[in-house]
Amino acid sequence: MIKQSETKRLDIFWWLTKLLLKFLALWPVFDNDLLSTRISNNIHLFIIAIGTIYQIIGMTTMCYMNFTDFLSAAESIGPMICLYRYQRFKLAHLAQSIENSINNEKCDEYKYLEKFASIGGMACGSLHCVCLILTLGYLSYPSFTSERMLPFAVYYPWNWKNSTFFYIISYSHEAMITILLTSANATEFTFVWAICHCCARLKVVQQKLMKLSMDYNEYDEQELKKIISSFVKIHSNILSDVEIINGAYTYIVFLLFLAAVVAICCAGLQITSPSAKSSYAILFLLLAIYFAEQLLFYYLPGDILAEEALAVSFAVYSSGWESFEIKHQKTMSLVIMKSNIPLKLLAGNLSPLRLENYASQADE
Repeated sequence: MIKQSETKRLDIFWWLTKLLLKFLALWPVFDNDLLSTRISNNIHLFIIAIGTIYQIIGMTTMCYMNFTDFLSAAESIGPMICLYRYQRFKLAHLAQSIENSINNEKCDEYKYLEKFASIGGMACGSLHCVCLILTLGYLSYPSFTSERMLPFAVYYPWNWKNSTFFYIISYSHEAMITILLTSANATEFTFVWAICHCCARLKVVQQKLMKLSMDYNEYDEQELKKIISSFVKIHSNILSDVEIINGAYTYIVFLLFLAAVVAICCAGLQITSPSAKSSYAILFLLLAIYFAEQLLFYYLPGDILAEEALAVSFAVYSSGWESFEIKHQKTMSLVIMKSNIPLKLLAGNLSPLRLENYASQADE
């Protein structure tokens, strides 16, 4: 019963991730899909892009017209959907691999994927709940004001303050874009999924090495060659996937770090300004905390992945590889060498995604 509950939770988490990405037209569309599916996906993306671009332009225009409006400046920084969309086809391979593992309960990495994904699912769920609360707060804010207001300070070429019709259009546009940007948390979900899948396969490699060390004398030459080739192939695929993950997310993490810096600077300006409202300072502090929490969703999985990768080299050391034949010793030493090289999960291709780096940046 517990096993079925864990499986159902895993399926629900994956289904939610797919739903949010499809809502944003970010879910991969493959070459063998119907032409109508690809056309509708591109139209969907075009509508989202036009609405989002106008939101950004409108906020930027409002900031230019009122340069001291630091609230608008901070709110102009949203999830980096364009970067994710650019890498979508590379990430299609990862998505297919994860889905195959979820749909195949008999595969080696399934039980480890359940373990890692259950922790990641709780973390991602908490982030999404916080984002939903902030979204509801923004969208409901105009109803608590005495005059007609919009959730965000955006420039519109019409007089929405004196026209109910234009106010409905403006509010609907901002509400739609806000909900879409809330759904963009799925980009964090996919990062966690990809890292969990890599960690699960690294666990499989560790288990194969432990089993090899215990049963080495029971295998003949062909069986030994097959076993070593299998985990070397898994390890090579993991390293390749990590390269794809880094290419897709490295600049997203870097921009989130810059967003946190901007939010903190704006909070400082609001606190030191004698004419600033205290509510604005609190809002900027909340935004800074939110961006810092988002960054933690990248640094913590990156740290876990690095630890699991290092554990592979320890497993090789304890496998008694020095007693293997020369050709197998060369293969095992190659695995040790690649496991000891730090995995290339970086923020802006500069700083490794490790918890010690996150702590140092938080102190700064």
